[in-house]
This record gives sequence, C-alpha cells and structure tokens, in this order.
Amino acid sequence: MSKKVKSAKGVEVDFDLLQIKEQIASTPLPTDVRARQDFIDKKLKRHLRKVQPPAPKIEPVSVEPSLPDDESDIIAS
Repeated sequence: MSKKVKSAKGVEVDFDLLQIKEQIASTPLPTDVRARQDFIDKKLKRHLRKVQPPAPKIEPVSVEPSLPDDESDIIAS
C-alpha cells in the first residue's frame, strides 16, 4: 500500500510514487535518446547565433533653449 498523506494545502501526496519517479529520472539515458537531445541542442545553438543582440540604449540629450541676452534682439526681430 502506498503512503498517501495530505499536505498543508490539502493536496494528497503519494511518497511511494514520488520515490519511483525519482528513480526513473536518475537512470542514465539510452544512447539514441542522448544523441537526439544533442542534435536538438546543436540545432538550437545554431539558431541562437543568428539572433541579433539587442540595440544599445541611447541616452537622451538635454537641449536647453537659447534665449537672447538682452531685449533689444527681441524687439528687432
């Protein structure tokens, strides 16, 4: 019989099932599966090289308005 317990959230947890899943995950992969994973990883690495890096950030330039020094320039124009 499996050990089923309720968690603090009220979810039923089966510790025997968790132990079996851990054993399955820790077994080494077959050679054909490992080769397929390597092929996919190499394909993704090739694709990632084609992606351009993000554009550099451009700092905004503060522009101060030019004001005339004296009022005579304002009247003349």
